[in-house]
Amino acid sequence: MNVPETDGELLYNIVLENKYSKALEIGTSTGRSGIYIAWALSKTGGKLTTIEINRGRYEEALQNFR
Repeated sequence: MNVPETDGELLYNIVLENKYSKALEIGTSTGRSGIYIAWALSKTGGKLTTIEINRGRYEEALQNFR
């Protein structure tokens, strides 16, 4: 299940408000939550590491990140 836009915005705001510079996401799925997290981390100078075990979801997420 993809993260709804409202949840993505919440993740984005949490990263910015706390000035996080690192994040680890376990279970990338299609990358939607990772995009919000990475977007916020790009403003704090941070880095996202995300892990996905399923090859198909990994490839879909990779395309979405691009």
